[in-house]
Amino acid sequence: MVAAPAEPTTTRECLACGAAFASVGTHHRICDACKDVGAWADPASHAPLYW
Repeated sequence: MVAAPAEPTTTRECLACGAAFASVGTHHRICDACKDVGAWADPASHAPLYW
């Protein structure tokens, strides 16, 4: 069995902290370090105010 090729990456700036990181696509704009922060994992912290 042949392993799938690695996804190509682009260096982007994290929208949360501004650090450069390897992004796998335009949908990937927050670095892993920022996603590890508890607020990122809590959907209530991202809820729109108009609900």
